[in-house]
Amino acid sequence: MSQKIWELADFNEFWKHVPTLALVNYETKTLPEVFRITLGDLNELFGSRFPIECFDYDALDKYTIATDTYSFPHLLELKDQSLYGAANEDGSGWIYIYSNIAEIGIGRCEEGYLWWKSINYNCRVKIGRTGRHLFQRLKEQADKAATALARKPVVLGAFWTPNVTNVERSIHQRLRNFKAENAGGTEWFECPSVFALKAVRHVLLESRKIQLEQTVSSDISEVLQAIAQQSQVDQATLSHLRNIVDDLEQQAY
Repeated sequence: MSQKIWELADFNEFWKHVPTLALVNYETKTLPEVFRITLGDLNELFGSRFPIECFDYDALDKYTIATDTYSFPHLLELKDQSLYGAANEDGSGWIYIYSNIAEIGIGRCEEGYLWWKSINYNCRVKIGRTGRHLFQRLKEQADKAATALARKPVVLGAFWTPNVTNVERSIHQRLRNFKAENAGGTEWFECPSVFALKAVRHVLLESRKIQLEQTVSSDISEVLQAIAQQSQVDQATLSHLRNIVDDLEQQAY
């Protein structure tokens, strides 16, 4: 991959200012759209039920985990869920990203950058999905005897989506030219970590946009049907229903 292509992607501008969020008193804070948290904070929040022993201790206080406001409430809900629960029946779940400390160079990244200062620094990252408890799945990954990493994993991203299987398939398709060789699975990619994260975010945003448009389209149809079924509608009610339609259309577009 040529340097010119990386420059066109403009990754520095996209991820340079991804803020950090300490989970102490997070309820009083205004959440940015995308932000980074630490595994150590999650461990304190979850308590003894958190499988902290499965992750690299050298990275616990580093703001490595990218997430967003859409996923964050679902992340908090995990603290009250059993690690060993069944998969979600509605098709929702988590897209996760992880690597290890040697690959991503934690401690050598410039302040303000997500993981690595140089956009053309390749590393191996795993991008997978689960419909179960996010950290139970990551624990299973860490416990595997055969792994592409020499050390325990460092979690780099956690994003919730209502259609996790299709989203993962689209992400893997988007990154198909970056498949890692001899990595012990089909979910490993070798590329700049920032590039992998941007690919994940792009697919997630597209998926959420489609979902919103479908939901709003359905809502608009219901409102219009309600109008059509009224033989006599007073002007105030008709105006109110039209305002609802206008608001729904603005949400979608």
